[in-house]
Amino acid sequence: MRNVNTTSGARFIYDAIEFLSARNHVPPDAVAQILEKKRQQLQLTLDAMRKRISKEGASATFDRD
Repeated sequence: MRNVNTTSGARFIYDAIEFLSARNHVPPDAVAQILEKKRQQLQLTLDAMRKRISKEGASATFDRD
């Protein structure tokens, strides 16, 4: 589990999942599936934010004229 590459903000999520899985004896495969699902959701959120920022940046450039 420690080989997961995350940002510092997402690290809390991974640590919480690992803690809960160790406490509740969740099979390692289930933990891997949960981590992958969360990683994909986080990536989708980051992509949406990047698109919005790029659109706002482009509109701000044109609004100056």
